[in-house]
Amino acid sequence: MNNPDVVIIGSGMAGVSVSFPLVKAGLKVCMVDIGKNKDYKDFPKQSMYYHRKNNIEYWDHILGKGFEGVSGNANETPKMKVPQHKYVRSGFLKGYNIKPLKINPTGSLAMGGLSNMWGAGLFPYIDQDLEGSVLKYKDLLQSYKDIAKRIGISGSNDCLKEIFGEDIPLMDAIPLHHNSQYLLENYLSRKKTSDSSFILGYNRNAVISADHDGRKACSLDNSCLWHCNNDSIYNARFDLKKLMNYENFEYKANVFVKELKKNGSGYNIISSNNSREIKLFSKRICLAAGTIGSTVIALRSLKFFNAKQKVVCHPAYAFPLFFPKRIASSVSEKNFSLGQLAYNIRFGKNEDAFGILFSSEGILSSDIANYMPSTKPTSTLVAKMINPAILLANCYLHGKYSDCSILLKSGNSKSDVLITGDYADGFLRAKKLSYNVLKKYFRKYGAYTIPGSLKISNLGSDGHFVGSIPMMNGKSKSNDLTSDINGQINGLDGVYAVDGSSIPVLPPKHPSYAIMANADRIGQNIVSELKL
Repeated sequence: MNNPDVVIIGSGMAGVSVSFPLVKAGLKVCMVDIGKNKDYKDFPKQSMYYHRKNNIEYWDHILGKGFEGVSGNANETPKMKVPQHKYVRSGFLKGYNIKPLKINPTGSLAMGGLSNMWGAGLFPYIDQDLEGSVLKYKDLLQSYKDIAKRIGISGSNDCLKEIFGEDIPLMDAIPLHHNSQYLLENYLSRKKTSDSSFILGYNRNAVISADHDGRKACSLDNSCLWHCNNDSIYNARFDLKKLMNYENFEYKANVFVKELKKNGSGYNIISSNNSREIKLFSKRICLAAGTIGSTVIALRSLKFFNAKQKVVCHPAYAFPLFFPKRIASSVSEKNFSLGQLAYNIRFGKNEDAFGILFSSEGILSSDIANYMPSTKPTSTLVAKMINPAILLANCYLHGKYSDCSILLKSGNSKSDVLITGDYADGFLRAKKLSYNVLKKYFRKYGAYTIPGSLKISNLGSDGHFVGSIPMMNGKSKSNDLTSDINGQINGLDGVYAVDGSSIPVLPPKHPSYAIMANADRIGQNIVSELKL
């Protein structure tokens, strides 16, 4: 495609979301990225229970031929160690010359981006989440609805509608594990209507509970972490496939963009690999390479060297919940191993925290053992014994408790990108206060925390990065990377940050849905600007 109307850099959830309004309006759209593909082909075709019951050997699928499934840091989320997902993050740090310090700068060069290995939780940011931002819930609402209809979101307008709203079209919720069902029933039977300090309900997942658009409903095979044979879990690849059916859309793989070069009224996008060079020109560029990737491209293009830029990520921790009445229970024949329940708590002086509960039956015993306050052999043995009696919980605090930055060192296209991570003042206080609230309420509803089992997650390991090119009103300071309300980057006319980089705030809820909706909104605004 010569001189496309819009070039989109990145094929993840933001990239496909901004594409639909552009393509449907008739614009010529070219999407580029490296597009790494799956390099692990042989997945188990039966459920985890079937393999266990019939003693079928499948260790290499679960643990990996190099045992990468049980390697890595104990404070890293289990999805980061899945053998089938190695390709998703492969080459990311090296490609952008990233040097991390006390942070795990997660990103992807794969087709579909991090949606190949995500937890699939989708939570709309409502006005209370967007406080201090130029965005409002009404700005994103129609995009939320359109995306939900396109990809399918399971859940329920239950007690959590207070923090999710009740405007999003939902499929039926995925059936719960016994422990989750027990906890929810206890909560519903004992909760006080006026108490908003702890709210519990069904998680909202980009996982279909009924057949939808050629994809099959979740069959509860308990293999969600490794692979979904039904394509029930949303992946941006599904939308990319739809986009490729449009004659005015083109996808180019093996293109790695590091910089945009101004050329008259537009930009040259030059990318080369070992075998060929690709040149593209366009007046409008959408950066959807992930928060870190898009930020590096913008910094190089503006030549903002040695200028530290703030980036926001989620401070988080995780812990197991123990159900004494479930000791010696059998392993479930059918189970969903992504987020089952979600909660929101109020602690301190009107602060919120948010978290998700998972069945431990879909996670390796070695990962459960990492939470146990004893030696590794003892912890592994205990984890196996009490597995059916456990739920795993995580808790996310507001991004204001992170203190992270990106800095591009001066030099050529191979100059280093320094990404540093730390916690802001008040993090330890917020962690302590929120955990005390959680212990109190979970105990009330029949679930118990295990002393010494709380683990603070590695900063950035969940991939929840935002705010490095924040949308703001007015002009920014020199060497301060910002964008306007439409995501157009100040100093780069016609270049739009459409991924998490332009989302200016990070409340405790995951940002994926807000990123997708904002990308869709920016795409619609570009169409309006062109009066199409």
